[in-house]
Amino acid sequence: MTEGADTAEFVGNVEPPTPPLDFNQLIADLAQRTEAGEAILTGSGVEDWLKYLIELQMRHDLSKTKKEDLFSGYGPLASFSAKIAIAFALKLIDEQTEKDLTLIRKIRNEFAHPKNGYIHFASDEINKLCLRFSGDNSSMANKLLYGNRALACVEKIKAACENGELIRAIKKASKQPSPGKEK
Repeated sequence: MTEGADTAEFVGNVEPPTPPLDFNQLIADLAQRTEAGEAILTGSGVEDWLKYLIELQMRHDLSKTKKEDLFSGYGPLASFSAKIAIAFALKLIDEQTEKDLTLIRKIRNEFAHPKNGYIHFASDEINKLCLRFSGDNSSMANKLLYGNRALACVEKIKAACENGELIRAIKKASKQPSPGKEK
């Protein structure tokens, strides 16, 4: 949750979701890594933010164990693909973000599981995927484009997180009696 957010509604062994690491710091750290490491870690960082957005929409009394069951192993939200699909289905992300997230996932997977040995951002497989990103990207190098689209997706996800927290706070406030009024 954002700094200063009210966590009083989380009780027992139920914990509020923890926001992922600062994405800008992740990008700075990635500058020191290989292209494959950068692609994989960037994709994972975006996936962490998407998971956080989904967690914010879940029941607040859902235990840590039940959340782990949903997001790990063979859980229905364990894969990046499943997180993208459910976020889009629940209108947490728009169609452009869904398409860009899918491309980020595919690029991450190409780097994680190369079919033809060494892969890099100038590889044919990666180039074909990068050409499908939204917007006018014809003059941008694939590595920069991937990072920019990942950052744009994270910014949209962060905005959706903040919007969800605001709506939750308004709902909570509307359930409380007004000052000076009795129940």
